[in-house]
Amino acid sequence: PPPPKTFGEWILLYLGEGFAKNFMFPYNEKLWTVHPDEVSAHWCERFVPKPSWEQVIEGAIGMSQQALGYNAFFRYPKQGGIESMVRAFVSKLQGPIWTKTRPVRIDQRRRLVELDNGETIAYRHLVSSAAMTHLVRMMDNPPAEVTEAAARLRATTVVYYNMAVKYYGAPNSHWIYYPEKKYPFYRVGSFSSVHPSLAPPGGISLYVETAHGKADVDPMSLWPAILEGLIEAKILRGADDIVFCSPGTIPNAYVIFDNNFEAATAAISGYCDAHEINSTGRFGKWTYSSMEDSILWGVEAAERARKAAPRPETDTP
Repeated sequence: PPPPKTFGEWILLYLGEGFAKNFMFPYNEKLWTVHPDEVSAHWCERFVPKPSWEQVIEGAIGMSQQALGYNAFFRYPKQGGIESMVRAFVSKLQGPIWTKTRPVRIDQRRRLVELDNGETIAYRHLVSSAAMTHLVRMMDNPPAEVTEAAARLRATTVVYYNMAVKYYGAPNSHWIYYPEKKYPFYRVGSFSSVHPSLAPPGGISLYVETAHGKADVDPMSLWPAILEGLIEAKILRGADDIVFCSPGTIPNAYVIFDNNFEAATAAISGYCDAHEINSTGRFGKWTYSSMEDSILWGVEAAERARKAAPRPETDTP
């Protein structure tokens, strides 16, 4: 058959109607907030396994010992959560590090960044991990084709709930996917199931994720349905199992790889490159990636920064 053009075609070709109907279509429609036919096929080759007939049958009857997928095995710090890895990187950095401030305007022609504390910083080469669409909004009067390209990009907003609980109805499960429409969330996971140090003795750390097509979502307005779904799924026995709950949102969490994606990101990246701006990372590249990818992109960004062209002397502030 010809290569699939959409994610929906890819699912049907490699996994079949049964998997499509019962899991892949409903789950991915929850995650992307659009039908898989609106998503292109090129993103999934690395992230979605293509099992053989033999692997499907062995898995169905419990005989398979083979793990599939890019995340079948992973490493996780014993102490401090994944933040400990970031802190290890920061300890090796040289030069000033600004925190509790952020860029609000970029003069890409003069290579200047204005921060929200009023300070202006001149740069030879700028590495940005901000969302690609937000980077364009910060730029000083970019060309119309760049602004229009950013307007065509779409992404979901993830609303999450980090919870401390006294009970977890899925012991030793790192994470569970929920394709059923009756559950408002698409995934529930437990950090302390990965490693016990991520919760105090007798406690369990839990996270719940749900995706939305609009950026402005109030997590507390969704909470009654979330709690009801957790009880229905037997993850919790009731509200009394919750010690505390900390909700939040992640804008641009999953970009939608639609027909506009490739041309729009190429137009923005090309303009950034011409002005010594490296838009990188999962948000900056506007893509789907792993933490491993981000680490490698960081190495790539450092090498590229070393080779950057000097700033025009006349523009030095």
